[in-house]
Order: sequence, then structure tokens, then C-alpha cells
Amino acid sequence: MAGMNFYPRSFLRLILLGWLVMALPLLVAIAFASISLTRLSAHSESAMQQAAEATRLGWELDEDILQMERILRQYEVLHDPSLLDDYAVVRNEWQHNGAAFAQVPMLASLSGRVNALRLLETEAYGRLAADQRDPGALREALSEINDRTVGILTAASKIAEVERQTFRAEAEALQRQLLIALALAFLL
Repeated sequence: MAGMNFYPRSFLRLILLGWLVMALPLLVAIAFASISLTRLSAHSESAMQQAAEATRLGWELDEDILQMERILRQYEVLHDPSLLDDYAVVRNEWQHNGAAFAQVPMLASLSGRVNALRLLETEAYGRLAADQRDPGALREALSEINDRTVGILTAASKIAEVERQTFRAEAEALQRQLLIALALAFLL
């Protein structure tokens, strides 16, 4: 084996070696394309899942806060303690959805704002639990939370749009890189 010679001794070996040398750059370009497309596809899938989750949770947050306001208004008119139990159920769902919204990686920059809303509602709810005769502080807090929620949802939409634009730019850059790689492979 020590005297193994790779120099082609026949015309057939010379042709096969020529094909191998010619195909190698194309194979490298195909491998590069495959790896790049896999990475881009994974990034796209992750971004789409996060955007869908953010949209769903944003809708849930908005619906929950409206339902909380509706129950509180009913309580102010009827003074029925069972309505506070209904409020507590919706409140727990809203708190859960708010925590999930704050945990979406794409929306990490908004987590502080969402947690501030949750804290604002918790403080106002604590005052209502202490004095059930005066739901005014909670009503005002819910109104402020509703206004801030609109701003947070708008910011979330902008973040999703920036992510979409980033993905588009990455796809265009990958397309240019693939064309350059294929051109170089053909030249070689």
C-alpha cells in the first residue's frame, strides 16, 4: 500500500478523475445550499410560531381585559359577590396569558411592560379584596391597562413585521450567495 500511485494509468481513470474534480465544486455548492436552507427554514418556522403565539395571546389578553371590565361594571351595578368570583376566574386567565405573552422570545423587549400591567392589576385587585364596596380603583386600573394593552399589541405587531423583513432580507442574501456559489462552481 505504501507504493500506491493515484496517477491515472488508463484513459477511463483519467475521465473519472476529471469528472470527480469537476463535480467537487458543485457538490460543495449543493452542501452549502442545503445547510443554508435548513438554517433559514428553521429560523422561519420558529419566527412564524412565535408570531402566531404572540397574535393568539394578544387577542386573548384583549378579550380577557374586556371581560374583566364587563364583570366589574356588572358588580358595580348589582353588588353580587358571585361576580367577584367570575372576575377572579377571568383574572387568573388574564394573568396566565400575560405571563405567556411575556415569555414569547420574539417579544422579550415587551416583557417588562406586560409585567407592569400585571402588577398594576394585582395592586388594584388587592384594594378591591380589602374593600369590596369601592371597585373604583380597579375600574381605573382596568381602563389604564386596556389603553396600555393596545400600545403593547401595536408594538408586538411592529416586532413581528421587523422579524418578517429580517427573514426576507436573509432569504435574499442567501439567494445571492447561492448564485455566487453556483457561478464559482461552474467556473471551477
